[in-house]
Amino acid sequence: MAEANGELQYRSGVRWARDVGAPRRPIGGTERALTIGIRDRWRGRPGRPYVRAAGTWITAHATRLPGTRVCAAAGVDSIEHGFELDAGIAAEMAERGGALVTTMTVLKSWLTFGTTTTMPRFTQGTAQTTETLETAMASVRLAQAAGVAIVGGTDFGGGSARANQLPWEIECLVQAGLEPWQALASVTWRGGDLLGEPDAGVIRESGPADFSLVHGDPLTDPTAMWRIWRIA
Repeated sequence: MAEANGELQYRSGVRWARDVGAPRRPIGGTERALTIGIRDRWRGRPGRPYVRAAGTWITAHATRLPGTRVCAAAGVDSIEHGFELDAGIAAEMAERGGALVTTMTVLKSWLTFGTTTTMPRFTQGTAQTTETLETAMASVRLAQAAGVAIVGGTDFGGGSARANQLPWEIECLVQAGLEPWQALASVTWRGGDLLGEPDAGVIRESGPADFSLVHGDPLTDPTAMWRIWRIA
């Protein structure tokens, strides 16, 4: 599954993968988090993304106000999902330097299941999912207004999105109110900042760089990021 996801990411133009926790498995005679072995196997390998692996899970994700409030007060580096924020939480995140890693793609994905599956969770939960998505987008606007760093994610591997669907999150961020260039920043150099990787998502003179050529101008049409023509 990891190999398939790595290929999907690479072909969709994604060069860095951030893993936030994995089960432990015997690797090389030692029990380690599965993604540690994947990271090591892919290091320097053409056709696979660079991986930042957390190892064993060390934090909770936060989707509701009680969770995001605790995360902000604790000064965590980033809040994953963060579907519900208020102005006070956003202000505290900005003051402490915390980032918001959005995953609105998950909610968009759930909404598509409402007409393609018979599972009650999706067929009967459309209104609730729509409300959650609206709340998540309002939370993005609160974070943006407070000066919180916003990083785009998809929750693939654990959620319903797939490894090549990061452009969906770009669209979601624009829909939430970010300018296209800000949404692109959220999935490039802002992600690098969060990882502490100065070369991730950045093009600089004499530095390393990966390129994705797309049909269209993503600064005016974010959907262009779905139309990868070539990766280099």
